[in-house]
Amino acid sequence: VRERLTDTRIKEVNQAPRGEKPEPRPEPDWTPLNRPRIDILKEVRDKPFYYPPKPMITTPENRSVHKHCDYHETHGHKTENCLSLKFFIEDQIKKGNMGQYIARRTT
Repeated sequence: VRERLTDTRIKEVNQAPRGEKPEPRPEPDWTPLNRPRIDILKEVRDKPFYYPPKPMITTPENRSVHKHCDYHETHGHKTENCLSLKFFIEDQIKKGNMGQYIARRTT
Protein backbone atom coordinates (compact mmCIF):
# COMPACT_ATOMS: atom_id res chain seq x y z
CA VAL A 1 0.00 0.00 0.00
CA ARG A 2 1.42 3.37 -1.01
CA GLU A 3 1.56 5.95 1.72
CA ARG A 4 -0.33 9.16 1.00
CA LEU A 5 2.03 12.01 1.78
CA THR A 6 0.61 14.93 3.69
CA ASP A 7 2.24 18.36 3.56
CA THR A 8 3.91 17.66 6.91
CA ARG A 9 5.17 14.25 5.77
CA ILE A 10 6.52 15.72 2.52
CA LYS A 11 8.53 18.25 4.53
CA GLU A 12 9.88 15.44 6.73
CA VAL A 13 10.91 13.40 3.69
CA ASN A 14 12.58 16.37 1.96
CA GLN A 15 14.43 17.74 4.98
CA ALA A 16 17.79 16.52 6.20
CA PRO A 17 18.62 16.42 9.90
CA ARG A 18 19.77 19.75 11.30
CA GLY A 19 23.25 20.71 10.23
CA GLU A 20 23.29 18.23 7.33
CA LYS A 21 22.73 19.00 3.67
CA PRO A 22 19.90 17.08 2.05
CA GLU A 23 20.89 14.51 -0.53
CA PRO A 24 20.60 15.95 -4.03
CA ARG A 25 17.77 14.46 -6.03
CA PRO A 26 18.94 12.64 -9.12
CA GLU A 27 18.12 14.54 -12.30
CA PRO A 28 16.23 12.81 -15.11
CA ASP A 29 18.10 11.62 -18.16
CA TRP A 30 17.74 14.72 -20.30
CA THR A 31 17.58 14.42 -24.07
CA PRO A 32 21.03 15.23 -25.50
CA LEU A 33 20.85 18.55 -27.32
CA ASN A 34 22.85 19.84 -30.28
CA ARG A 35 23.33 23.33 -28.85
CA PRO A 36 23.27 25.09 -25.48
CA ARG A 37 19.86 25.60 -23.86
CA ILE A 38 20.34 29.38 -23.80
CA ASP A 39 20.66 29.39 -27.62
CA ILE A 40 17.55 27.23 -27.96
CA LEU A 41 15.66 29.57 -25.65
CA LYS A 42 16.59 32.59 -27.79
CA GLU A 43 15.31 30.81 -30.92
CA VAL A 44 11.97 29.62 -29.50
CA ARG A 45 10.88 32.65 -27.47
CA ASP A 46 8.71 33.95 -30.33
CA LYS A 47 7.18 30.56 -31.22
CA PRO A 48 3.49 29.91 -30.52
CA PHE A 49 4.28 26.93 -28.25
CA TYR A 50 6.55 28.97 -25.98
CA TYR A 51 5.35 29.75 -22.48
CA PRO A 52 7.15 31.58 -19.67
CA PRO A 53 8.08 29.77 -16.47
CA LYS A 54 6.31 30.02 -13.16
CA PRO A 55 8.05 32.49 -10.82
CA MET A 56 10.90 31.19 -8.72
CA ILE A 57 9.90 30.01 -5.25
CA THR A 58 12.99 31.42 -3.55
CA THR A 59 12.77 35.08 -2.60
CA PRO A 60 15.11 37.42 -4.50
CA GLU A 61 17.06 38.21 -1.33
CA ASN A 62 17.95 34.52 -0.93
CA ARG A 63 19.17 33.97 -4.51
CA SER A 64 22.65 34.36 -5.91
CA VAL A 65 23.07 37.77 -7.51
CA HIS A 66 26.06 36.42 -9.44
CA LYS A 67 23.96 34.06 -11.58
CA HIS A 68 21.30 35.07 -14.10
CA CYS A 69 18.59 32.98 -15.74
CA ASP A 70 17.35 34.21 -19.12
CA TYR A 71 14.29 31.93 -18.93
CA HIS A 72 13.12 33.38 -15.60
CA GLU A 73 14.54 36.80 -16.51
CA THR A 74 16.00 37.26 -13.05
CA HIS A 75 18.96 36.26 -10.88
CA GLY A 76 19.35 33.07 -8.88
CA HIS A 77 20.82 30.39 -11.14
CA LYS A 78 22.41 30.06 -14.56
CA THR A 79 20.17 29.56 -17.58
CA GLU A 80 21.96 26.35 -18.54
CA ASN A 81 21.20 24.87 -15.08
CA CYS A 82 17.54 25.99 -15.01
CA LEU A 83 15.30 23.01 -14.23
CA SER A 84 12.22 24.83 -15.49
CA LEU A 85 13.90 25.36 -18.86
CA LYS A 86 15.08 21.75 -18.99
CA PHE A 87 11.54 20.50 -18.35
CA PHE A 88 10.11 22.98 -20.88
CA ILE A 89 12.50 21.76 -23.59
CA GLU A 90 11.82 18.09 -22.76
CA ASP A 91 8.07 18.72 -22.89
CA GLN A 92 8.28 20.46 -26.25
CA ILE A 93 10.50 17.73 -27.71
CA LYS A 94 7.92 15.12 -26.64
CA LYS A 95 5.16 17.23 -28.26
CA GLY A 96 7.15 17.31 -31.51
CA ASN A 97 7.89 21.03 -31.46
CA MET A 98 11.65 20.98 -30.99
CA GLY A 99 13.04 17.83 -32.59
CA GLN A 100 15.57 19.89 -34.54
CA TYR A 101 17.49 20.46 -31.28
CA ILE A 102 18.04 16.79 -30.50
CA ALA A 103 21.67 15.75 -30.87
CA ARG A 104 22.10 13.14 -33.57
CA ARG A 105 24.27 10.16 -32.78
CA THR A 106 27.26 9.51 -34.97
CA THR A 107 28.44 5.92 -35.02
